[in-house]
Amino acid sequence: MKKVRFQVIILLLVLLVVVHAAASITSGGKILTLAAGPRNIGMGESGTADNSGSPWSIFWNPASLVNVITDEAGFTYSSWMDGMSYQNMVYARPLIVESRESALERFPGRNGTISESRSQSGWKKYERIGTVGLGVTYFSTVMDGYNNRGELTGDVAASDLGLTLSFARKIMFLSSGLNVKVLNETLDGISATGVAADLGFLYPVRPNLVFGLAFQNLGTGLTFVSETTPLPMTIRFGVSGKMNVMHNRLTVTSELMKPSEGESKVSAGIEYQLGKVFALRAGYRSGEDLGSGLKAGFGLNMDAFTIDYAYAGLGVFGDAHRLSMSFRFGRFKGYDVSEEALKRGMDHYEAGNWESALIEFTEALELNPMNEEAFKMIKKINFESEKKKK
Repeated sequence: MKKVRFQVIILLLVLLVVVHAAASITSGGKILTLAAGPRNIGMGESGTADNSGSPWSIFWNPASLVNVITDEAGFTYSSWMDGMSYQNMVYARPLIVESRESALERFPGRNGTISESRSQSGWKKYERIGTVGLGVTYFSTVMDGYNNRGELTGDVAASDLGLTLSFARKIMFLSSGLNVKVLNETLDGISATGVAADLGFLYPVRPNLVFGLAFQNLGTGLTFVSETTPLPMTIRFGVSGKMNVMHNRLTVTSELMKPSEGESKVSAGIEYQLGKVFALRAGYRSGEDLGSGLKAGFGLNMDAFTIDYAYAGLGVFGDAHRLSMSFRFGRFKGYDVSEEALKRGMDHYEAGNWESALIEFTEALELNPMNEEAFKMIKKINFESEKKKK
């Protein structure tokens, strides 16, 4: 375990050096620097350590996809400056399969009694092998064109299209995610294409305290005719914490972002959940020439869909409004299967069958990493087991 942790630390340090080395280079692919997802935008554009299980985490930290509990798709409508259009679409799916392993192989009990009791009961065992995701980003604008003499020649159309494929999985002590991105830019009929990758990591110190780290836009540059510009490589480091305030959940996030060009940027935000349906958000972002300052938003969370809104000022260019809708669907629902495992675990625990209970609680947590009750019960059983040994 110590050797694996050391190797991970070395890899992260190498990535830090690579991005820092590009700090003085002017980059292209500006669409890759635009924020997406109203929830995190309303919290000051801080989403690197967000472990809420939202498919919009594709654009912030792909490692957070490990917390997606069912198929979910969403799209965003953005009201920007005149002549500009910026839209996003996401889809995420947890890969939950019926396990071929028996309970005895994974969690050996005394004389195989645990495995036998499960097989006789007819329970199916599931395991999560990862989460896949898809993100699409499109930006277009029309601007004035000029010739070499500075004379107006008419309108010039420009557009950016980004396609992102994602995979996330919990490995050892880390939640890890990978994005592979293809970017196409078009300017007055001339196109350029580039390929990039994002690496993201989440480390939950406790269920209510999470650290996040993301390396974005590592890849080739964009070439227009004979001129090549690199992509805007970025490092993001964030922290998020949760607590109960007046019987409602308060989430606090903060983030430091170091782009390959320009100064570091700091952001922070809060979300206050009023019951299970309504959430209020606010945040602040510094270090931007355009878009620094206060952000705000709200969210409505129903069983089958979520609506999120975010407001962000653009200085002298006015205000930006973003509205997204996300829909949950699909045959496999990690939440439902996780809750079933949790209920079975509670039945075993109350009957005094701690080994069987531990199997069920562990399965519940694997299927839904945000199942805090399963996490608490695992800690409780381990504590009580150690106490009995003494």
